Amino acid sequence: GAEFASHCLPILVAQDMATDMSEGFVDRISKAPKSALSAERVGARVDELAQRTGLSWAIHSEEKEVLVKRAATNTVQRFRRIVEACEAESGAHHPDTLDTISYLAYLLDAKGAHAEAEPLYRRVLEGYRRALGEHHTDTLRSMNNLAALLQAQGKFEEAEPLARAALQGSESTLGPDSTDTATSVNNLAYLLKSLGRWEEAEALFRRMLQWREATYGAQHPDTLASAGVLAILLETQGKLCSAELFYRRALAGFE
Repeated sequence: GAEFASHCLPILVAQDMATDMSEGFVDRISKAPKSALSAERVGARVDELAQRTGLSWAIHSEEKEVLVKRAATNTVQRFRRIVEACEAESGAHHPDTLDTISYLAYLLDAKGAHAEAEPLYRRVLEGYRRALGEHHTDTLRSMNNLAALLQAQGKFEEAEPLARAALQGSESTLGPDSTDTATSVNNLAYLLKSLGRWEEAEALFRRMLQWREATYGAQHPDTLASAGVLAILLETQGKLCSAELFYRRALAGFE
């Protein structure tokens, strides 16, 4: 579904978790025991600062989990400050401010801080609706994000109208075969599955499988995963013959 942005944001970590890998230090560290080397050298093009100074840094931590958690916390704190700066400079309803709030909500969502992310997603959605309209791609993606967050919290009935609106809007604005429409199809299919409305979910999972097959090819891992998901749903409904066909199809692709 989602695509990476065209740029990368630096991960901010505590100074004691980063090591200067500039010339001179590289020679010294290369002679250290292998067990002491816990990270790869970071290239000089990591960000503009590295380009100007010529310094490179390696992130190190005894525990990868500790590293990830601390880095994520620092990134969230950084974006809180960016949101405050955007609000002060451009106003609370400016598209740039809304974009930044949306990314902060995404970071919180990814950390599992759903309760904190939800009002931010709602704020962004309403802001986009006012500024860009109901069928703008940013508005539709915000609907999808909020619907997915509500689903993750078990708020299925509240998520459904948002998921349906996102799908209908994507179909009318971008067409039935766009990537955003396919993402909306997939999200609604899983939502309906969670609600126990298997017949409706099955139709959407079949549609998703057809889209991935046409877009990626029959042997692509995403296509095979769709076949497996559909097989499980069919088995749940007692459609064992049909389920077996899709199980065989999914498994054959991994042989």
